[in-house]
Amino acid sequence: MAKVIKLEGTFKGFSIASSGMATIRFKAPYSEIATYVSLIGMQEKEVTLAVKENENDKFQKIGEVKLKEIKFKGEDGADFIFKGESMAIPTFNSFLDKTVIFAIKCEEDGVI
Repeated sequence: MAKVIKLEGTFKGFSIASSGMATIRFKAPYSEIATYVSLIGMQEKEVTLAVKENENDKFQKIGEVKLKEIKFKGEDGADFIFKGESMAIPTFNSFLDKTVIFAIKCEEDGVI
């Protein structure tokens, strides 16, 4: 059974290593703590990541990635780091430093 978690925050950019591995950074505010605490169990699992700018938009799939790290920053919220090789980078280029809604979808036993 799939688990989907929606999280609002700021898209803080991405980088691509020479190996082709892309890293996405996302910052969630402290007010979303109840939501991002539920993501702890998804660390190191394959997830489908999608994004949209507001509730009226459709989600745009970024790709299959791993939730590599959640850095808790106290009242400053938390930073999320996702890594993957086959992501639709042009899809999220326009979201840089904007408040967006991420959908993180994970199957209980692996890839969706």
